[in-house]
Amino acid sequence: MKINLNIKVRLTLWYLLVTSLILIILSMVTYLLLSDSLYDIARKTSTLNVISPSFIDTETPQILVEKPEPLISYTISEEWMERLQTEPASILSVHTRQGQIEINQKDFITADMSGEHQVQLFLRTSQNIPDSFEIVAIVQPISEVGNTLAAYRKVLMYVIPITALLAAIPGFFLIRRMLKPVNIITKTAQEIGEKGLDNRIEVMNPNDELGRLAETLNKTFDKLQNALRRERQFTADASHELRTPLSIMRGEASLSLSKERNAEEYRKSLEVIGTEINHMLSTINRLLELTRTDNGTEALKMERIDLADFFTDMASDIEALCEEKAIEFCLNIDEKCVVNGDSVKMRELFLNLINNAVRYTNREGEITMTLNRVGNEACIAISDTGIGIPPEHLPHIFERFYRVNKTNNGSSSGAGLGLAICKSIAALHGGNIEVESKVGVGSTFSVLIPTF
Repeated sequence: MKINLNIKVRLTLWYLLVTSLILIILSMVTYLLLSDSLYDIARKTSTLNVISPSFIDTETPQILVEKPEPLISYTISEEWMERLQTEPASILSVHTRQGQIEINQKDFITADMSGEHQVQLFLRTSQNIPDSFEIVAIVQPISEVGNTLAAYRKVLMYVIPITALLAAIPGFFLIRRMLKPVNIITKTAQEIGEKGLDNRIEVMNPNDELGRLAETLNKTFDKLQNALRRERQFTADASHELRTPLSIMRGEASLSLSKERNAEEYRKSLEVIGTEINHMLSTINRLLELTRTDNGTEALKMERIDLADFFTDMASDIEALCEEKAIEFCLNIDEKCVVNGDSVKMRELFLNLINNAVRYTNREGEITMTLNRVGNEACIAISDTGIGIPPEHLPHIFERFYRVNKTNNGSSSGAGLGLAICKSIAALHGGNIEVESKVGVGSTFSVLIPTF
């Protein structure tokens, strides 16, 4: 069965586990160090008996041993010592490099010995007889060492869990204090979801992890609030934009069916309905294009485009757009620039801007397109001598469905999506659009696109 624990409890348990492991490791190290130290002290204070001096025949040349050679080490209990003391002899057979040696253990067992003792036998060069060897027995009591180590182990059995628990209690309160900002963030986020998106999380320390988390969440809420605001505006504008042609179509249909009419009148009504249908289709297609761009699903065929050749090829189409209003078009290429782009989208971008310039430029006006390089970007400026845009409208002209009031030439056609599409196409190419305008003088739209 899976047990769900909150993060405070989980962190406290992990803290307790790590603390316990550290205590256990430190205890083991101190135990080993204490054990070595106690045995070393016991060894230095133990009895040393020379058991068998010159037991080897000196007539045969022997290799002298400079350092003692350890032969055997064992522990004898108190019962064993009592038995050794009562027996006439207790022979221990020891193997050395010189041969098998028999040692009487009673030689190093005294009557006052009690408890457990450790016996260590060494072979060394004789201190008194040259060219001879002797067996040295070191007998050390280990009962006191064992008792001390046992007492220390008992202390550790109580100290480790008590210390771990004592460390876990302040650890729990420390963790709870550290997670308090998280609770505040959670509560504020819940209030934002329930009461609206206007509240924001208070950032106590912007330099720590929780402060950066709060700032990130606030930025996310800002984006969400802006997205919802745009969605509401988009829904309202789209509804209004589509409601108008539908109302016209319904009015024309009702008017045509209200009484008998001749063929010409029916034809005119159908033409009106067809015009409004085309307007709706155009609006819907542009909305779909913007939606694909927003969702990142717009398929682009990127290639190297020489803008000088690109605009030279477009010049004839632009002149055809200007011809209806006798507008003079001038193309100035100051410097060749090569960009990475989709030629179809690029053509749509600049034809939209040119068409917009033609729409708001009076007859026999002038439109100029200039290509030059600004740093690492190609700058394409489209200037007209049209009616201009009032300053209060400039910050909003790239918004969807935004349209300036009817212009001096009475034109109010369009759904207000052309400039929004232009901006999205420029963004797809890593660029941007800037605008400068003066009422009665004209406007200049500058498109900046990174070059190779």
